[in-house]
Amino acid sequence: MTARSFMRRAVLMGAALTLAVPAVAQARDVHALDDQGNLLRVDSRYPGVVLDEVAISGLPAGVRLVGIDIRSTTNTLVGAGTDNVMYQVNQDTGAATPIGSGFNPGLVGASFGVDVNPVPDAMRVTSDSNMNYRLSFASGDHGAGSPDGALNPGSPQVVASAYTNTDLTVNKPAGTRLFGIDRNTDQLLSQNPPNAGTLVDAKSIGVDVGSRTGFDIADGIGYMSTNVGDGAGTKLFRIDLNTGAATELGPIGTGRLVRKDDVPSRTVTAIAVRQPAVGPPAVNMPPNVTIVATTPSPKPKQNAAYIAQANDPDGAIVKVEWDRDGDGTYDISTGAAQRIPLDAGRHVVRVRATDNLGARAVATLRVTAR
Repeated sequence: MTARSFMRRAVLMGAALTLAVPAVAQARDVHALDDQGNLLRVDSRYPGVVLDEVAISGLPAGVRLVGIDIRSTTNTLVGAGTDNVMYQVNQDTGAATPIGSGFNPGLVGASFGVDVNPVPDAMRVTSDSNMNYRLSFASGDHGAGSPDGALNPGSPQVVASAYTNTDLTVNKPAGTRLFGIDRNTDQLLSQNPPNAGTLVDAKSIGVDVGSRTGFDIADGIGYMSTNVGDGAGTKLFRIDLNTGAATELGPIGTGRLVRKDDVPSRTVTAIAVRQPAVGPPAVNMPPNVTIVATTPSPKPKQNAAYIAQANDPDGAIVKVEWDRDGDGTYDISTGAAQRIPLDAGRHVVRVRATDNLGARAVATLRVTAR
């Protein structure tokens, strides 16, 4: 096969991977925290393949993040730590930077929901011990009137929470809804009113929700990660906000592009789903880029194919470049696909996409040839 015909076939394969998925399941970048302190990134359609992985850094010794979300007005990843401090996290390097000096009273519980309310631009933090906080990005502490009313009625065990209308835009929405997941009843609940902590409109999820659960909403679709039945490893699900019904998307981090019946091997504690861009952004937003390995575990010297899938939320992609040997130099700019015969051992393959205003994004894939 000629290089030109391979490139054409690979681009068509990339398009097929995108178009073959129903509209409700179109690709979302999912940032995930694992129980080892790493920040992962997966495609919602193929959660078995980890596209990027970096260790969270900058946290004090013994501190971990209990939840993360993408702040819609700034397109930044934020979270809350076990040291009762809000953090901003670099999505590429994993470096965490404190926001303020901490919030008091602090966290109460074992499992937490962390999500940004897009209307006032404030962080909501809930817990399985009925905690209900509103935290300010301006101060890093409680907002006026927080702590809010304890989650009710009864003693719910809300392990994750998420807001609607969190599109990336500086134009704040007029309204939003807050949803929570109760692991005691395996239900999706609406927290209304949010500050009163009242949980209503219960809908069965149909999954045995575990204690390590993440939840986020993008474009009206819910995404839940959970260690089903408190078992090992984590699966990703799509949640219908109208019915509560869960649809399994696959185990996270198995290393396989095709799910089949893989057993979960990575334990994820929280997720944040990249939101669609709507209206004028605060700044030029960088492209989205991922690498799809058609052969995730190639043999040494196998001429395996790698496909770059890139799009830009507020412009156009003008260049795709490859660093095939992981040395940090992007020395190939021949398009969306590459065949890379790797020697035995571990390797790093990177692709960099550039948009029409010069913003860049990098995707990293770690490959073991054996």
